[in-house]
Amino acid sequence: MQAIVTGGQTRLMTRGGNDWTRRFPETAVALGRLPNTVLDGELVATGEDGMPDFAALQSAVLGRATAGLLFYAFDLIAQGGEDLRARPLLERKAALKKLLRNAPERVIYVEPFDSPGAAVLNSACAMGLEGIVSKLAGSPYRPGARSGEWVKLKCRKREEFVVGGYSAGAKRHMSLVLGAWRDGRLIHLGSVGSGISEAVERDLMDRLAPLHRDSSPFAGAAAASERRAVVWVEPRLVAAVDYAGWTADGRLRQPSFKGIREVEMPRPPSRASKRR
Repeated sequence: MQAIVTGGQTRLMTRGGNDWTRRFPETAVALGRLPNTVLDGELVATGEDGMPDFAALQSAVLGRATAGLLFYAFDLIAQGGEDLRARPLLERKAALKKLLRNAPERVIYVEPFDSPGAAVLNSACAMGLEGIVSKLAGSPYRPGARSGEWVKLKCRKREEFVVGGYSAGAKRHMSLVLGAWRDGRLIHLGSVGSGISEAVERDLMDRLAPLHRDSSPFAGAAAASERRAVVWVEPRLVAAVDYAGWTADGRLRQPSFKGIREVEMPRPPSRASKRR
């Protein structure tokens, strides 16, 4: 989110150029207390543990409960009418730190870490953060497309999820419909298509063909949110999936397919065992 402060008024612009000032009025007012400046930063919601929580951010935006959001400022693009984009990153950071020495409440300066990237990433992942951004200390600010001077590294979780269906069309690759067993019921948790190559899709089709069934294996109408036509299957395959976290409505966020395996489903007891 880019914050443009002029004469006590703030405009909040997304990277795509959309004006989202009305969505975050409290943040706009807080930033308006700064002198004329242009900041680059990110709006963050925190969970009960005080850590950034993407699902909490979604809930805040949907519920228009944005008063508690934090604006993390990590770059200074302009100040007092002077364009700072050509200056080295560390010079801009020093000016930003000075600007935010007495920052408005909920406006936070992001300190840089001059440490080996692998160590910082491991620490970030251990803390439950989404990842880190590594930047060349002498790099200018380049608007628009990202360059190799800034590298984003994400922390990814990996779990196995039950495959309850799939969708595939002539113009798009396969997508697996995923869920998990909870109290004996298969709960729908979203779908994954990223990471499924044409060769993997052919293998999956061969595995899934014998498992076709007429009805959804998911509890209730949870899988009705799938907008594409779904072929339902017996839940006998398990997909390994990397993902970034969870959305506010309990769906996998940024999932990526990593592999498949077959599982033995529990069988009902025989009549003989019931008599005993």
